[in-house]
Amino acid sequence: MNTIVSHPLPRFAAPFLLALCAACAGSERLDPAPARIQGVWHGEAIVSRIGGKSNQALPVEFVIAADGQVSGTVGAAQLTSGIVAANRGELGRTLDLATDYIVRGELRGLVIEGESAPSVYVIAPFNLVEKNAQDVHIWGSVTTWDNPSGGKDPIVGAHDLVLRRK
Repeated sequence: MNTIVSHPLPRFAAPFLLALCAACAGSERLDPAPARIQGVWHGEAIVSRIGGKSNQALPVEFVIAADGQVSGTVGAAQLTSGIVAANRGELGRTLDLATDYIVRGELRGLVIEGESAPSVYVIAPFNLVEKNAQDVHIWGSVTTWDNPSGGKDPIVGAHDLVLRRK
């Protein structure tokens, strides 16, 4: 005779996973965007993936408006239709999952010479780092793709994005 033993874990797993997903899920454009992230931010990231080239500087500039719209440049490409959104909730912050904010948008032009395909979409997850009143900066990464759903093979991937107010 086979005995079926019920384990309590599956009963608790679904609510936990749902809460975890909600904590990490991005949201729509922040309107209004928090005043502390509004403004013109410029700096660079370090390219970690593009064909065979890596470790080159990628200039980035974001102009974050009060209504959550973002314009600027990623490399030599213009950022269009950009928005800044929340990228995690309180639980995600407590567990240190994801970043506080994310920029999503479309690109017009080549990001970097030698791209395997033209970059069309960009995401840039970031945190606002406030060490003291004189050292406030955006820290994160930048990734580009040729389709809106991303994919496993980004065109340009850059880490250590550091942007300071202009």
